[in-house]
This record gives sequence, structure tokens and C-alpha cells, in this order.
Amino acid sequence: MDDIEQAYRVLELDLETSTSMREVNQAYKDLVFIWHPDRIPSDRTRLCEKAEAKLKALNEARAFLRSQAKNGRLPAVKSATAKSKTGKPHHSATRTYARNSRTYGSTYRPGDDSTYRPRRDTARTTANSAGNGARPPYEAYRRAAAAASTNFAGQYGATYRARYPSSAWPRETEPDRQQKTAEGSQASDRAASARAAREKAISERKAREKAAREKLIAERKAREKAREKAAQEKAARAKAAKEKAAKEKAAKEKAAEQAAKTAQDKSTAGAGLSGSSLNNTVSKAKRDPDLSGVDMSGQNLKEKDFSGRNLSGANLSGADLSDTFMHKVILNRANLRKARLFRANLLQADLSHADLSGADLIGADLSGADLSGADLSGAKVGYGDKIMVKLMGARLTGTIMPNGRIHE
Repeated sequence: MDDIEQAYRVLELDLETSTSMREVNQAYKDLVFIWHPDRIPSDRTRLCEKAEAKLKALNEARAFLRSQAKNGRLPAVKSATAKSKTGKPHHSATRTYARNSRTYGSTYRPGDDSTYRPRRDTARTTANSAGNGARPPYEAYRRAAAAASTNFAGQYGATYRARYPSSAWPRETEPDRQQKTAEGSQASDRAASARAAREKAISERKAREKAAREKLIAERKAREKAREKAAQEKAARAKAAKEKAAKEKAAKEKAAEQAAKTAQDKSTAGAGLSGSSLNNTVSKAKRDPDLSGVDMSGQNLKEKDFSGRNLSGANLSGADLSDTFMHKVILNRANLRKARLFRANLLQADLSHADLSGADLIGADLSGADLSGADLSGAKVGYGDKIMVKLMGARLTGTIMPNGRIHE
């Protein structure tokens, strides 16, 4: 077996890859941590001797690899076993490794704190002379523990000796153990007190945060309630203002109607008809279909129904006949000067020789009406060139058109 391969196997390194000295040292420290004799009780003699032998092999393997390293790296092991001409493996490499082991194992120098030197016969002699079976401290181990490269407490955690109390050296006495137990209980009490204080502070903080949240929620609800109240008051004021405006408008309309009625009475009186005579005339128009020669000039006859009535020779000058229904009404030679016939229904009406000069005929329906000889000069029949009067089937022979031309 190759010397490097043997050293690799002792340090449990990979044989197929090249290895750096840093990896060698790390593997060495890991195995020393596992096989250190101080971790084994002193009464387990066989295990102590086995651990010492293992540490000795680890020291020799690392020293050999350190001597074989070039630029801090070691080559991979290419051949596993060297064979002789007879085909049987020879052990010259093993003998060389054993000779080198004796050489490298005996070249320990003081100050080489990264190498553990196991106890010799001197330690056993000293232990036997002591008579109590206690092992003396190892000088090499104390130097290694003080060095940074093999600082087991820093490398493997501060709880190493707490986990393995049997490795403590020198042995603890009973008073020391009791003192440590008391100190541990005091530390536990202090930790419990600190934990209780911390929990109390956390609970107080949570209580303050909860009170602050509840205060914020209450303030937000109060603001929302105030906004709703202000909105309700605003709506009530707007409703009151609207009702007041409606009442004022109704009062104004009533006053305007009263004023219009008064003015109408005055105009009727000026035309020689009193209010009672006007009412009688209207009543007569409702009762009697023959209203020929009646005088209703300037009257408000909006939306009245005169269909089929005889109003030949009637005086309707200046009267408001908007939206009236005068289907087949007879208005032969009637005076409709400046009368308002806006959207009046004069379907098939007889308006022959009637005076419609200056009358408002916009929207009126004169379909099939007889307008022969009627005077429409100056009458409003539309806007611009657009005629807004229905004249379908109307008779216009000899009619004076709004532009003054006589229709032929």
C-alpha cells in the first residue's frame, strides 16, 4: 500500500481527489476531537489505550502528509496496491511507512501546538507512584488547547466540557461541585427573573398597543358619526329651502294668474263685455253648436274643443286658440286677425274668405281645410324657408299667401 494512501485512510480522506493541507488539518482536528483520551473515563483502560494509539497514528499520518505536500496540496492516490513479479502484494511501502512513522513520531518539538503527543511510560509510572489512579495533565494537550489552531473550546463550542464532565482536569472536588451547582441555580433564578420581567414588559406593551388601537377606533367612529350628522343637517336644510322655493313659486304663479284674470276682465270690459257676459258666451259656446257672429276677441281659449261648431262671421281676433281642437269647424268669413293658432287642429275646417292676416299658424294642422279666398298675408307659417304648417289636401284657390302673392 502506498504511504500517501495509508495516510489518507488513517485521516479518512478521499483517495480519488487531490487534497489541500487545510483539508488535512481539518480532518485531523475532527478525528482528534472524537478520539481524545480526555473524553474517556479513566477506569476504561482498554479504550484509553485504543484512543492513544489512534491519536498517535493521526499525528504520524498528518506529519507524513505535511512532508509530502507541495505548494500546500497533495496529489490523488492513483494506484491502490503495488504488486511484485509473482503477483502477490509486497509490504515494502508498509515497512517504509512504519520506519517513517517512527522517524516523524519522534520529531516532536516544543511549540508544535497543533500536534497531540500521547502519554508515555513516564505518565503511567507517575500515576502508579501517585497510588490513586489519577492521570496527570498532558503538557502537549494544554499547549494545544491554548493555541488558536487547536482551540477545542472555540472550534467545537464552549459546551464541550459541560457535555463531557469526565474530561475535566484536574478532577473537581465536592465543595467545588456544590459551589458550581449553587452558582448554576442562582444563574437559573436570574434567567427566570429576567424572563419574567421580559414577559411582563411584553404584556404591558401589548396592553398599551391595544388601548391605543381602541382609542383610534373610537375616534374614527366619532368622526364618522359627526360627518353623518352634518350630512343629515345639510339635507334637511336643502329640503327646507326647496320647499320654501316651491311655495314661493306657487304663490308667484297664483299672483300671476290673478293678475292675468284681472287684466282679462279689464280687456273684456273694454270690449263691451263684462265678466258675466263672457262667462255666458263661453257657456253658450259649450251648449249651442251655432256660434255664428259671436265676439270672443282676445279671449284665452287654449285647449278648447270647437269641433263641428259654426263660427262663421265670429270675431276671434287676438284670441289664444293654441292646441284647440276645431275639426270640421266652420269659420267662413271669421275674423282671426293676429289670433294664436299654435298647434291647433283645423282638419277639414272651412276657412273660406276668413281673415288670418298676422295669425300664428306654426304647428297647425290644416290638412283638407278650405282656404279659398282667405287672407294669410303676414301669417307665421314657419321659420325661414321651412314651412311648419300641414296643408295636405288643402284648397288654396284665390288664397292670399303670407308673402302677399295670390295663389292660383
